[in-house]
Amino acid sequence: DGDTMLEPQYGVLVVLGGDGELLGDFVSVGIRRGDTVLVPYAAGPVTLRGDLNVVHCLPPAVTAV
Repeated sequence: DGDTMLEPQYGVLVVLGGDGELLGDFVSVGIRRGDTVLVPYAAGPVTLRGDLNVVHCLPPAVTAV
Protein backbone atom coordinates (compact mmCIF):
# COMPACT_ATOMS: atom_id res chain seq x y z
CA ASP A 1 0.00 0.00 0.00
CA GLY A 2 1.06 3.57 -0.53
CA ASP A 3 1.26 6.42 -3.00
CA THR A 4 3.32 6.46 -6.18
CA MET A 5 3.71 9.73 -8.07
CA LEU A 6 4.11 9.63 -11.84
CA GLU A 7 5.74 12.58 -13.62
CA PRO A 8 3.88 14.24 -16.51
CA GLN A 9 4.27 11.96 -19.51
CA TYR A 10 2.14 10.07 -21.98
CA GLY A 11 1.55 6.49 -20.87
CA VAL A 12 -0.85 3.62 -20.46
CA LEU A 13 -1.54 1.99 -17.10
CA VAL A 14 -2.54 -1.67 -17.06
CA VAL A 15 -3.85 -2.76 -13.66
CA LEU A 16 -2.83 -6.37 -13.06
CA GLY A 17 -4.13 -6.63 -9.52
CA GLY A 18 -5.67 -4.82 -6.59
CA ASP A 19 -7.73 -1.66 -6.47
CA GLY A 20 -7.10 1.98 -5.78
CA GLU A 21 -7.27 5.44 -7.32
CA LEU A 22 -5.58 7.53 -9.98
CA LEU A 23 -5.41 11.08 -8.66
CA GLY A 24 -4.46 14.30 -10.45
CA ASP A 25 -5.23 18.00 -10.39
CA PHE A 26 -8.43 17.51 -12.37
CA VAL A 27 -9.24 13.83 -11.95
CA SER A 28 -9.92 11.20 -9.35
CA VAL A 29 -10.63 7.82 -10.91
CA GLY A 30 -11.17 4.50 -9.19
CA ILE A 31 -9.10 1.76 -10.82
CA ARG A 32 -8.94 -1.99 -10.24
CA ARG A 33 -7.69 -5.26 -11.71
CA GLY A 34 -8.49 -5.48 -15.42
CA ASP A 35 -8.59 -1.72 -16.06
CA THR A 36 -6.47 -0.01 -18.71
CA VAL A 37 -6.08 3.77 -18.48
CA LEU A 38 -4.54 6.21 -20.97
CA VAL A 39 -2.71 9.02 -19.17
CA PRO A 40 -2.02 12.00 -21.47
CA TYR A 41 0.89 14.37 -20.87
CA ALA A 42 -1.65 17.14 -20.32
CA ALA A 43 -2.85 15.37 -17.16
CA GLY A 44 0.31 16.61 -15.43
CA PRO A 45 1.69 14.69 -12.48
CA VAL A 46 -0.64 11.96 -11.23
CA THR A 47 -0.59 9.76 -8.15
CA LEU A 48 -1.48 6.10 -7.84
CA ARG A 49 -2.99 5.34 -4.44
CA GLY A 50 -3.99 1.99 -3.03
CA ASP A 51 -3.05 -1.66 -3.14
CA LEU A 52 -2.22 -1.86 -6.86
CA ASN A 53 -0.07 -3.98 -9.14
CA VAL A 54 0.32 -1.82 -12.27
CA VAL A 55 2.35 -1.92 -15.47
CA HIS A 56 3.14 1.61 -16.73
CA CYS A 57 3.70 1.43 -20.49
CA LEU A 58 5.66 4.35 -21.98
CA PRO A 59 6.56 5.34 -25.53
CA PRO A 60 10.13 4.69 -26.68
CA ALA A 61 12.78 7.22 -25.68
CA VAL A 62 13.61 9.83 -28.29
CA THR A 63 17.27 9.98 -29.28
CA ALA A 64 19.06 12.68 -31.24
CA VAL A 65 20.23 11.69 -34.70
